[in-house]
Amino acid sequence: LIHHPAVAVEHCEALAHLALGSPAFDKILKEILYITGRGELDSGALKSHLMTTDLAASVTGILQPSPSKLWAFSEPSADLAAARKGLEHLLSRFYERELEQELQAALKEWGTEPSEENQARLTAAQEQLRQARAAALSLDDEDEGM
Repeated sequence: LIHHPAVAVEHCEALAHLALGSPAFDKILKEILYITGRGELDSGALKSHLMTTDLAASVTGILQPSPSKLWAFSEPSADLAAARKGLEHLLSRFYERELEQELQAALKEWGTEPSEENQARLTAAQEQLRQARAAALSLDDEDEGM
């Protein structure tokens, strides 16, 4: 997102609901969304802004060593289409994890009270997770084909 702020703007709603599991990362994400939501911003301006905040050390840590060793789409030289596709893939994996948690909660609820309503919730959670996994596999296959 730091190298491709336009992608943050395009996916701001999904990103705003994302919990990264680290207070520092969550704070950086919220700041990126706040700044990019205020108008057009290039990567250099976004980095400069982040480095003037109390997030500078965390931002430096994110950028060094380069995350692009794991994710080429996050490389500063990656084109916008690759960055967009890479972020969409990551978001699908986060969504899949949320659905797994929802499925576990539905299983627990159904185990406690096996009502028709809880059965419907369980069935819906299973189907949503199945669809999310199929979509993620499709994205994986597309990545391998590149």
